[in-house]
Amino acid sequence: MAQGYQRQRTIYYNNKAVADNTETWQPLTNLWQAAGLAPNATFADAKQKIQDFLSKQVTSNNNYRWTFLIGNQDELAIDYLLDDYPTGCQAAYSLRQLDSGITYACRVTDAVTQNTLDVGFTADGELDTTSLLTFLGNNPGVVTTMYDQSGNNRHLTQSSVFKRPRACYQRPSLPV
Repeated sequence: MAQGYQRQRTIYYNNKAVADNTETWQPLTNLWQAAGLAPNATFADAKQKIQDFLSKQVTSNNNYRWTFLIGNQDELAIDYLLDDYPTGCQAAYSLRQLDSGITYACRVTDAVTQNTLDVGFTADGELDTTSLLTFLGNNPGVVTTMYDQSGNNRHLTQSSVFKRPRACYQRPSLPV
């Protein structure tokens, strides 16, 4: 498994004795929760929980009436600083996402058109530079607001146009 990813295991079930991939499978999330299994539980733990579940689902003639499937999926594991330390922070500013509930890092103004854009994050918590560069095109941009990611709404703004940090310099055209 690649670094920065975690394995997500899901149990699917079908209430037919024999089922294949053309059947409708349902995730058995209630079993995970009821059994207290973590999403990244080992195969041995998952197998034991299935056996425990099955022992309670035996028909009168001692036949199992369920088919189970365990699916694995590797998901990007993002660890947000303020999710780990949710209390005591007075303010937090970053171009990386610090809290899973925060949407935007900053507000950028196009220095030519004066249009503004709230710049958010990519799926992996990095600044969405693609939307920023698309918004600005070849125009220079400045950061007008840095959003407080602590949830305390202590956003930083710079009223002086000349003191605002540049978000993007004019990109030079390169020879072809």
